[in-house]
Order: sequence, then C-alpha cells, then structure tokens
Amino acid sequence: MNLFFETPGSLEDSTVSLIEAMAQMATISVVQHQMVQSHRIEQAKGILAHRNGSSVNDALIVLRKCARSNSRRLHDVAEQVVRDRKVSDRSQAAFRLPAKASV
Repeated sequence: MNLFFETPGSLEDSTVSLIEAMAQMATISVVQHQMVQSHRIEQAKGILAHRNGSSVNDALIVLRKCARSNSRRLHDVAEQVVRDRKVSDRSQAAFRLPAKASV
C-alpha cells in the first residue's frame, strides 16, 4: 500500500492509526483470498484423486499439467474441477494421468 500526501511532514497519531488499520484490513483480505484459492485446489485434488483412483499428489500433477497446457492459472483449473464435478467423459480425459508404460 502506498500513500502520498501533498505536503511533506509528520503525520498525526490519528492518521497513523487509520493508515495502520487500513493496511491490516488489506492484509487480511489478501490472506483470506489465498486461503480460498488453496481450499479450492485441495478440493479439486480430492475430486480428481477419487475420480481417477490416484493419490492426491498425482491429482496435483494432473491439475498443474492441465493448467500449463491451457495457459491457465492453477486456481482457475481447480475451480473448474470443483464446479463441474459431473462432467462428460471427454472433459474428464483432460484431468487424467497418462497410463504408465509397463516394463
């Protein structure tokens, strides 16, 4: 947060208190937003792990791969997975790990 004043000088205590309160509110807002995003990603990992019979780590790999290959943010892809829990087979294919080659 940047604050600019027309004239240089020291600030009154009440102004400093107000500025500090505004900064705290902004920080809380950012932290809440990040928590929501993190929660969505965790939900999507769980949905994909369950749907694909895989681990949550593998589900995160799928989410990241899908995000990168479609030039989208991880959170946006996770939001889509959570929102579209019942998707068509064609859409589900994008959220599956490729089959491992047998040795």
